[in-house]
Amino acid sequence: MRESTVTNEKTNQGPEGWHLKKEIQLGHLITTITVAVSAVIYINKIEQRVAVVESQVIYQKETADVLRNQLEKINDKLDRLIERTHK
Repeated sequence: MRESTVTNEKTNQGPEGWHLKKEIQLGHLITTITVAVSAVIYINKIEQRVAVVESQVIYQKETADVLRNQLEKINDKLDRLIERTHK
């Protein structure tokens, strides 16, 4: 009697292992779309941040060039003053 119950339990369990269904569940579809949209928004935000950083770097380079030119002028003036005092 015990053997017939075990056999019935095995046959009622269904297929073992992997199985695929040819259907798309609405929950999976909504989740996938949400993840895709979130990824696009995230990448767009990163691109905006990179653009801001690039513009700041360009501005800093321009400012550094202006400061370097001003320092060279000051250095030239100091050299001339030193030469005048030594003559």
